Amino acid sequence: MNDIKKKKFFDNFILVFILMQPFIDALTCIQIKSNLNILSISVVFRGLAFLIILMYLVFKKDKRKSIFFFLVYILLSTIYTILLTNNNINTEITNLFQIFYLPFFIIFFNSYDNEKINNDLVLKLYFIYLNLIIIPYFLGIGYSVSEFYKEKIGYLGLFYGGNEISAILTCLLPISLKTLKDKKNIIKIIFFIELFMCTYLIGTKTLMLGVLIVFMYFFVLYLKNNFNKFSKLKKSFMITIPSILLILLVIILPFTPMFKNIITAAKFFKVDSNNLFSLYGLNKIVFSGRLGFLEKINDIFINSSILSIFMGIGKTTLLNTKLIEIDILDIFYSIGIIGFVIWLLYMIKGMKNAKLKSIYKFTFILLIIISIFAGHILTSTNVSIYLALMIILNRNEKEELNE
Repeated sequence: MNDIKKKKFFDNFILVFILMQPFIDALTCIQIKSNLNILSISVVFRGLAFLIILMYLVFKKDKRKSIFFFLVYILLSTIYTILLTNNNINTEITNLFQIFYLPFFIIFFNSYDNEKINNDLVLKLYFIYLNLIIIPYFLGIGYSVSEFYKEKIGYLGLFYGGNEISAILTCLLPISLKTLKDKKNIIKIIFFIELFMCTYLIGTKTLMLGVLIVFMYFFVLYLKNNFNKFSKLKKSFMITIPSILLILLVIILPFTPMFKNIITAAKFFKVDSNNLFSLYGLNKIVFSGRLGFLEKINDIFINSSILSIFMGIGKTTLLNTKLIEIDILDIFYSIGIIGFVIWLLYMIKGMKNAKLKSIYKFTFILLIIISIFAGHILTSTNVSIYLALMIILNRNEKEELNE
């Protein structure tokens, strides 16, 4: 097989892998719900892709040192886990794979070219995700949030994690809206109907606030570029319409799953108007109790051995206590000071070379902020692939503009 055929084969593999993401998630959800105690479909496919990406980077001379350093760290971390801890080795290796998935895909997309990975592909992906929620809903199949988390309501279609699917739909929304601009009106109408249906059905704070922030971003951007060109009538119109939409949102809000989940949480934790804005109230309602989990994990961490502080207390310990679900902190406590510094260096190196602009930079920053409040974003392989995708989308758009 000559170099051109090899490149074509690899390009098609990456393209199919990206398009398969929603189906991998759907099949994994069905597997979990059916209690099939076999190797996770997600781990098999994404693990295989991760190994192929590492092999690809090995053949890049300027990336070999990074790969060698990473493999040495993995080896030392594994030896430490086996010999000096009681942590589950499978859990810890999976955790390392999940944590370093994002930085290595960022490094990969920095050095990889494929013009077929573009904004149109993102829009297609978005429609796949939307329809894997809406079609099962109308067929009376799929899964509700209460099947996984009894105290909550909402509908997830053929997906498992509410935070993950909310983060994916938020992450891909800015690029989808940008691409939608040049599509036929019927496609735009279908898109917005499906988007608002899914936002309502899923009903998480992450998705509802994410969609709202994205629309506000586009609206402000539009005003910034066009406001001085408007007539007085149109200026008034541009102020009135958002105000009406905001009032409608306030009216609809009490009927949404998100609002009902907040009320349920407030009753359970005895949060009312007297303590809503106290640290206790903010922790229970805004952070979903995460600050309490942080306190427990931090106590375990600072009271552990010096070696554990540097190498981490392990994902096993976090799971046995309670994941904080603030990604950056879960990473730090599970792999310790040494692992966290290595992860951070890979992230900084990757993002420094990426040079993200405009909408891609906005998307990346938005998801980083969401990871503080929602969790399962930076360490979730089904979400982090799309964060890394911003790198190649950003570069491909620049090349199109240059041409």
